[in-house]
Amino acid sequence: MRQRIQILEIENDHLKTKLRERECEIDDLHCFYKKTLEELSITGSELDALKNHSQENTQRMRDYINELTQELEIVRKHQKIAAERQKQTASSTQNEFKYRFDVKLHGKEATEMIDALISSLNLNIVEYKKQHKLNRM
Repeated sequence: MRQRIQILEIENDHLKTKLRERECEIDDLHCFYKKTLEELSITGSELDALKNHSQENTQRMRDYINELTQELEIVRKHQKIAAERQKQTASSTQNEFKYRFDVKLHGKEATEMIDALISSLNLNIVEYKKQHKLNRM
């Protein structure tokens, strides 16, 4: 019986040791679990912050693209108007030249015609420069 008690005590000690090992493993797992949850929480917060930042940047880029599109429409409109004016001015200059060309090309009338043509061209150049200054702004 004494031998049986010793065997039981040895088994009891062995079981207590195993129990302590298992408890230690459980504590380690709990610590690992808590640490992992904290890291996941931090990572989730960082991802939310990145998502918000990304959405803000996306909206900023959309607004910028809309502004550029509007500016492009305005520039195209001004270019179209300038091209129409240039066509009108060119055609009126050509008509003026044809009309004066039909008049006599001798003496004083020819000189007047050339002077008128030069002044008309100078006016066209001044208008052209003004329009391009507006378009550059």
